[in-house]
Amino acid sequence: MPYLFPPLLFLLCRRCPALARACRPDCLQPRTPSGISLSRQRGFAMMEFLVVALPLLLAAVTSYEASRWYMVREAVNLALLQAGRAGSVNHTRPQAIEDAFLEALAPLYAPAGAYRSPQERMQHQLQRFEQDSGQLAWDITITHPNLAEFADFMQKDLPIAIKTGHPAINNNYQHRQHQQYPRGTASGSTIYDANTLQLQARYLYEPVVPGMKSLLRTIFGAIGAPESPQARLGALPMSAAITIEMQSHPVLWLTEETTHVRYQQRNTLARSSATRRTPPDPGRSQGSDNHSSTKGGMSTETAPQPATVSATSPGDRPVSPVDSETGTDSGQPTPSRPVANNDVPENALPTDAACLP
Repeated sequence: MPYLFPPLLFLLCRRCPALARACRPDCLQPRTPSGISLSRQRGFAMMEFLVVALPLLLAAVTSYEASRWYMVREAVNLALLQAGRAGSVNHTRPQAIEDAFLEALAPLYAPAGAYRSPQERMQHQLQRFEQDSGQLAWDITITHPNLAEFADFMQKDLPIAIKTGHPAINNNYQHRQHQQYPRGTASGSTIYDANTLQLQARYLYEPVVPGMKSLLRTIFGAIGAPESPQARLGALPMSAAITIEMQSHPVLWLTEETTHVRYQQRNTLARSSATRRTPPDPGRSQGSDNHSSTKGGMSTETAPQPATVSATSPGDRPVSPVDSETGTDSGQPTPSRPVANNDVPENALPTDAACLP
C-alpha cells in the first residue's frame, strides 16, 4: 500500500490543476503573511544582537566601575581611620597623619608591576595625576581642634608645648578642667571638644574603564558644572570624615602643615585673639614679677616654670616672663605663662589664652 501512494498522487496531480500547483517544488518554500520570502531577511539576527549586546556591555562596564569605586571608597575610609589613630597618639602632627594615610592606601596599588613596591607605584600615579590636572589628588582637613579652641584651652607649661614651641591643649584631667572652665568664649566648645580629633578627607577617584572619563566630562559639562572635577578631569570625588578621641596633648602645628594635610581655618585665631585681648590695667605695676588674670570666672594655680624665650602677641605687645603667681583681688589665683617663641605670627597667641594646668 505505501508503494501505491506516489503513483496515485502523480495521476491525481495531472487531472487536478489545483493539486498540481500545490505539489510544485517552489511552493514548498514557506512564506510570510505579507508574501515576502525569509531569504530576504538575512542579517536581522546580527542587528538584534547588537541592539541587545551594546546596552548589556555598557551595563557590565558601568557595574565594574561602580564596584571598583566602592572598593576605593572603603579603602579611603580605612586609610582615614588609620590616619586618625596616628594623629591621636602623635599630638595631631600633620606629617604623621599623612604617612599613616598613604601607608594604609598602598594596597590599592598592588601588585607593584614595573615598580619596586606598591608605595612607589602609588606615589608615581598620584604625582602624575597632580601634574596633569594641577589639582591635589587627595587632601585632609583638620577641623577639630580648631584655632579658636587652641585660643581658649591652650596651656603653655606643658612639656610638649615647651619642647616644640607650639600651643598645646592639656589632655589630662578633662573632667576637672570642664568643671572649672565649662565652655570657651572664642570657640564655644568644651574641653572634651578640644580633645577630639576630627578629620575630613577628599579623594579624587580616576576611572579605569576606557571612555568613562570622556563620558563624565560630557555629562557634567552639559548639566552646568564646568568647574567641577567631574567636568574638568573626568574624576569622581569621594569624601570621608572621622572623629576620634585624642590620646595625647593636641598641638597646633601651623608651621608643619604639609601640602595635603592642613587646618581648616588659619585666620580664626587672629580674629578671636583681637576681640578677646583687653588693655592693660594702668594701676598695676608693669615691672612687678607677680602677675594674675582671670578668665570666665575660672581660677587655677600652677607651679613656677623655668624662664623661656619671650614672644610677642598679635598686637606686637611684649609678653614679660613670669616667675611666680599671686591671687587677684578676690583671692583667686590664675595661671600666667609666657608663650613659647615662634617665628610664625599665627602661633603668637595672647597671654590670657592659657587656662588650665
